[in-house]
Amino acid sequence: MNALTFVDEIKWQIRMPTKFAMREESFMYNDKIQDEILQFLGSRIKHDYLEGNRDINLDLTVGEASKLFNAGEGIRNMAETGKL
Repeated sequence: MNALTFVDEIKWQIRMPTKFAMREESFMYNDKIQDEILQFLGSRIKHDYLEGNRDINLDLTVGEASKLFNAGEGIRNMAETGKL
């Protein structure tokens, strides 16, 4: 192996690593993860306080889910009684 071939091989390995690279994305656990997230949201967040006509689903952003999760007891009680 000459020096030029060796340099080209190193460049290729830097650009296209093969030791830890995955050939194809694996979504084997995607459905299970989505179900777990929806179960968590459904058990902790009963109502969407930000937009009342929207269901609790995976369209929520992390910020929205955080706000809904951290809502005060007064907001939760108002949502339960329908005053919100």
